[in-house]
Amino acid sequence: LIGTAGLLPLGAGLTLTGEVWVPLSEPADFQVDVEVGRDRAARHRVRLTPPKRWTLYWLSSIHTDVGYTDLQENALEIHRKNLDAALARLPAHPDYRFTAECALQVLSYLENRPADAGDALVQAIQGGKIGFQALFANMLTGLLDHDTLARVVWPAGRLARERGLTYAAAQITDVPGQTLTFPMVLAASGVKYLASGANPERALPLLPPPDGSTPYPQVYYWEGPDGSRVLHWRAHHYGDATRFGFGTGAEEMGRRLSDWLLGHPVFLARDWPYDMALLYGADWQDNAPMKEQLVTNMEEFNRRYAFPRIVPGRAEEFFRELERRHGPRIPVKRGDTGLYWEDGAASTAAELAAFRSAQLAARAAEIV
Repeated sequence: LIGTAGLLPLGAGLTLTGEVWVPLSEPADFQVDVEVGRDRAARHRVRLTPPKRWTLYWLSSIHTDVGYTDLQENALEIHRKNLDAALARLPAHPDYRFTAECALQVLSYLENRPADAGDALVQAIQGGKIGFQALFANMLTGLLDHDTLARVVWPAGRLARERGLTYAAAQITDVPGQTLTFPMVLAASGVKYLASGANPERALPLLPPPDGSTPYPQVYYWEGPDGSRVLHWRAHHYGDATRFGFGTGAEEMGRRLSDWLLGHPVFLARDWPYDMALLYGADWQDNAPMKEQLVTNMEEFNRRYAFPRIVPGRAEEFFRELERRHGPRIPVKRGDTGLYWEDGAASTAAELAAFRSAQLAARAAEIV
């Protein structure tokens, strides 16, 4: 055994406890000898495996739930201010990436800010400095009729054509699950990657948990009925930065992230070959102002610790690297992930009927 533990303090009963640090670059066998005086008291052989050198991509976004926390216009203004702040942050934080969670945030910004501010946002998206996601908003896919479901990427696609933008990824947040045709619609609309931050109550996992515990996070190719696919990261909720101590400080981040990476049953399972993960979202609160402290503490963490390495990237950057390194190992799954919130259609039947009537009138007008 390389090195020595020195004098070991006596613990409970007759147990000796101590710590030995071993340089380890690959799995290796070691023999541990315990000697009392000149007599060998115990011998044990162990096989040690070095811990994974994790890379965590932080998808830094704020959840959009228009009208849930305030009047619709007031809620959208918070997201416009977050994009103002993201543009102002770029010179001092060139490696940080903020992502507009849905196309609605960007469309609202371009419609309500001066032209020069809109041009600056478009340039930042073109340069990969701000993430642009394909999905219009966080839709209840089980309530949408065929034509509406087929249009969930249409506003982003129209803007992309008009302003020279591209998209590869979509986010859907808070909604527990989606219909089995959702990946088919996304793939047909040019989307390759899907990141979802589920509200996990009654949300069905497509991958069974390894030991009956929480099944999230999950990663798989989600295949639609026609065989088309999107690469899907399904996270547990959507406030990972707050959940892992980004608002507190680097030391607390280290403690929480270590507990998660070294103790979560999903990561300890034999069928989890990956050494990278996606941290989904910045804040638990819907329609919240982006907290600058989250960015400051993330940067301090990266200065202080080598691993896990935190990359504040766009969703497509995480997925491309995951696919490049682990593509053949990623499983393929079919089916839906539960349509829990669509239960609410029964309690708002009159409003749903009015909504669908408006849809029919709008389509008729469009055809004319």
